[in-house]
Amino acid sequence: MSNFNPKFYSLVESDDNEFTPMFPSPTSKNIKDKVKHYLFEVSKAQFLLHSKAMDEIKDKDIKCPYCGEPMSPTTITGDNEVTVYTCIRCRKENN
Repeated sequence: MSNFNPKFYSLVESDDNEFTPMFPSPTSKNIKDKVKHYLFEVSKAQFLLHSKAMDEIKDKDIKCPYCGEPMSPTTITGDNEVTVYTCIRCRKENN
C-alpha cells in the first residue's frame, strides 16, 4: 500500500521566464479560486498544470516543488488539452 498523498501547489512568477511552486495544500479548495496557476501532484515526479490564463504560462519554465529544477512539459490532446510536467531528476531518484 502506497503512502503517496497528492498535493496542490500554487505557482508564482519568480522572473520573466519561470514559475515557482509555493507551499503545498492537501486540497484544491484553498488554491483554485485564489490563484491563476497551480499544479496538482499526479505522482512523486509528475504534476498536472491547471491555469486560468494558459497563454501567460505556456512558454515558461515551471520548477519542481521538490528539487527546484525546471520540469519537462508534455501536452496531451483530446477533448481537452492537458499539460503534464515531469521532473526528470526526481523521476530518476524514485525509480
